Amino acid sequence: MPRFVLQRDLYEVRERPSKAYSWAAFLIANIVVEIPYQIMLGIMVYASYFYPIFTRGGIPDSERQGLVLLLLIQFFVFASTFAHMLISFLPDAETAGNIATLMFSLILTFNGVFQPPNALPGFWIFMYRVSPLTCKFSSPCQLLSRLHTNSHLLQISSPQSLQQPSPAAPSSAPPTSSP
Repeated sequence: MPRFVLQRDLYEVRERPSKAYSWAAFLIANIVVEIPYQIMLGIMVYASYFYPIFTRGGIPDSERQGLVLLLLIQFFVFASTFAHMLISFLPDAETAGNIATLMFSLILTFNGVFQPPNALPGFWIFMYRVSPLTCKFSSPCQLLSRLHTNSHLLQISSPQSLQQPSPAAPSSAPPTSSP
């Protein structure tokens, strides 16, 4: 974001008055320049995340690996364009950083991972529907959940002494008489 502010200031002082190129061309150029870096970041995160975690039972098929890689790259490109969207109209990088943190927190809170949609109050259900990360997080979660079957899960039941008796069950203790 700070580099974008310097480039925007240069654009407003030098390029806009000379009409060398438009504001849209400036924004598109800044976003396109970031995409190769986001792809490299997505590949590094994929290599450090996917293979150590999801290859315990064997390497998954190449379609799943490719889909997870594309979803990670898509997430990083989204984060970059989201930051460009916010910094493009805000005066400085500090303000944009604060607003980006707030907006991203709202997107994360209402995307259905932290709070399922049926637990949201009626007023906030629109945030679930407009959150761009709702689909971005649900698709890898569904994809990766198919990699692990129930045989990989360890199910632990609590001992009988810690289980709560059902309310309909009769009590084994004799009734106490009151004086």
